[in-house]
Amino acid sequence: MRHDLLPRLVCPACRRGLRLRAWSADAERVHLGHLQCPACAIVTPIVDGFVLFTEPLLHAGQARPEALAALGERLFGPAEALADALRARRQRGACEVYAAFQPFNEAMRVIEPLLPWLRPRVPAQGGAILDLWCRTGWSAQWLAGCFPETPVVAMWEGAHSVLGYKGWHHLMGPGQRRGNLDVVFSDPRQPLPFADAAFSLVYSHDVLHRHGWQPLAGESLRVAHAEGAVLHTHLHLRNSEPEPFFERGCQQEHGRDWRAWLDGVEAAEPPRRGWVLGESEVFDTPRLTRLADGANTPDYNGLLLLLPAHADDRLSEHAPADGPGDAAAEAPGDTPTPGGPGPAFPAWAPGWRQVLNPLMRCSASAGEARVHPAALGGTVAGLLRQHPVYQARLPAQGLRLDGGDWALLALCAAGLDGAALRACVDEAAAPRSHQRLARLNRHELLHAAPVDRCALHVQNVHALQADTLNPPDADPQALHARVTQWLDRWAAEPTRTVLRLDDGEGLSGAEARHLIQALQQALRQPPGGLAPATLRLRGDHPLLDLLALAAALAGCPLHWTAEPGPPAVQRLPADPGPDDSPAPWQALGADGDPTGLLAQVLADASETAAPAISLKLDTPVHLPAAGLHAPLHHWLSGSLLLQPWVIGRDGPADARVPGWLLRWGRWQAEALGWDEVARVNAGEQTPA
Repeated sequence: MRHDLLPRLVCPACRRGLRLRAWSADAERVHLGHLQCPACAIVTPIVDGFVLFTEPLLHAGQARPEALAALGERLFGPAEALADALRARRQRGACEVYAAFQPFNEAMRVIEPLLPWLRPRVPAQGGAILDLWCRTGWSAQWLAGCFPETPVVAMWEGAHSVLGYKGWHHLMGPGQRRGNLDVVFSDPRQPLPFADAAFSLVYSHDVLHRHGWQPLAGESLRVAHAEGAVLHTHLHLRNSEPEPFFERGCQQEHGRDWRAWLDGVEAAEPPRRGWVLGESEVFDTPRLTRLADGANTPDYNGLLLLLPAHADDRLSEHAPADGPGDAAAEAPGDTPTPGGPGPAFPAWAPGWRQVLNPLMRCSASAGEARVHPAALGGTVAGLLRQHPVYQARLPAQGLRLDGGDWALLALCAAGLDGAALRACVDEAAAPRSHQRLARLNRHELLHAAPVDRCALHVQNVHALQADTLNPPDADPQALHARVTQWLDRWAAEPTRTVLRLDDGEGLSGAEARHLIQALQQALRQPPGGLAPATLRLRGDHPLLDLLALAAALAGCPLHWTAEPGPPAVQRLPADPGPDDSPAPWQALGADGDPTGLLAQVLADASETAAPAISLKLDTPVHLPAAGLHAPLHHWLSGSLLLQPWVIGRDGPADARVPGWLLRWGRWQAEALGWDEVARVNAGEQTPA
């Protein structure tokens, strides 16, 4: 708990300020301690920085350090408990589809067009934001990234639903989530444990119709500053019914009834101004310039926005663009979809990351991406029937992917933010790469969001129902251990085919590892050896994958070119002079050619001197055809994390350069036991 949260907290029964007793704290946060009401004396524990109004204690004697530590063990448990729960959920075929869908859900994204009205309400100093009922963690992390200098408080009701205590603690615990994000556990059906006028922005999603507007509607006004904003998104309205019909449930009101309530609020103190807005109308207007009340909207979902009475309903024509911006020009042959990102699209913005759509899958053999009805436990078709406004954003046909698209998808999957992505793009390729990212956003395969690695990890957990996909390159030692485990498993399975060649033959794990070590040994030779400086690889033969891996292990810079011709290797001088020229291409020799590279390497290989596997994590790997370059650890982690979104075992048919990315990821996923996760979530098999 941040120290600046304390003045915003009150006893939910007495509404008196709370006294803090900190057992463990530093200059910024309280890690272990308790809060006590001076009137009713009820105690609220603080464990690992989480404020637990849901676990009240009768007196301070129950909040000694050892008792609080025991409480934390009971509520949070070990990390393995969360992994076991996710595994059991996956094996039952259960899927929290709306948790996976939230970053793309129009009900969440309606906040983006409203940011120009919300930002002025959140002061640079002294402001704070409250996210009521933050079920999945996404909305609070999005707000914390969108307002990085402002304290954000996420409120959740305890050991329920998608995350519960264990998920919040192990996925967004101390040192994992953003520094400006606090988490408070409190029952939304009870008075809020926050002081009057404590927040500059009060935000909720899917709350007022679910838990009832009493007391939350009034409480959200009480805790909002008079100069602040209140935004309640995704309210079920009685204005119309879905077509085709589906039962929505919960507490439904007509937009006119909400308008009448707003009229009453506007006549009260402090003076405010409110609007009822149709959800789909806001979503389909990414550059909203005027707020027009829509109490009679034909939409069956809506939102409520309250601002100070003096707020203007029109944006100045000079107001800066906000939100994710519009996509750049489409590639020829693409049909633009309504809405979507605009001219300020933040492809290279620091702190913005690209999220992969859990409703779509990429076909490696067809070289395209499309909506995959069998994904997320087969729930996608039903979900889209209930979200026709979002379905209209999705490509009706397959979205074609070329080599540059696949490579960018891998780097996005690795968790690189916009600035890191830009650093991987050659200057000449930057405009085209920007277009690629904008196009993939426009067609909803990706969505740009101001989130950190923690948020991306949590989203992967929701999308894949597995806590095994934390981007490994965030921890080089973990990545080294994972790849070493992958290669060791090959050696331990000498009869299993791990590499299928073009002629139908295959290499066993032991054979593949031996070949990698032979290549690695050759690459580590002095300047007279195979490759004193840089290797260029041509073609898309599976054995080139092993050569690429051996080069990376040996710390040899690697260029992968799409030049035409049979699989071959070229040596580049270490320090080329003006008269130096590259060595001629040497055939790979996969067909048994005695003059080929493989014959030379295997003839010189020493069984006794085979080098140990030792990753050179900063080995540069270049894709001149795509204009991208990145260190090995980005390509390895990206290829691994992209796997659950890929259907098909072959490389892209029309883009040979990044085929090795898909195979590397598949090998890692299988060796680490993730292949079942990937196939289940791709809809390729049913869990037992």
